[in-house]
Amino acid sequence: MNASHTGRLYGEPDVEGFYLGTVRIAHRALRTMIEQAALRTPGVAAIARTPRSLALGKPIPWQGIGLSARDQQVAIDLYLLAQRGANLAEVGARAQEAVASAVESLLGLRVREINVYIQDVV
Repeated sequence: MNASHTGRLYGEPDVEGFYLGTVRIAHRALRTMIEQAALRTPGVAAIARTPRSLALGKPIPWQGIGLSARDQQVAIDLYLLAQRGANLAEVGARAQEAVASAVESLLGLRVREINVYIQDVV
């Protein structure tokens, strides 16, 4: 993921016509930001981190967050544990909104999709 110092796409000059280089955001940093946004969501107890568990027939990523980033766009698979008594549909929708807002406002990346998988209620 590349962005210039002011958030313009890779290779675009600034107002004066100068190109200062690129800023690269590591997937690990993106995962951390996504995790923090999800954990602040009411009804979310934790990120599911069990590597051998299956979600709809596919393995859960070891950190509970799957990422695919291309051309300033990101697709996210988010595996959550919900708090007991929480409305699961609302928890999922709120987590999508919180994560999308964080990614778009803090990083300037466009969110292509956020898939939320609620793995358990704790």
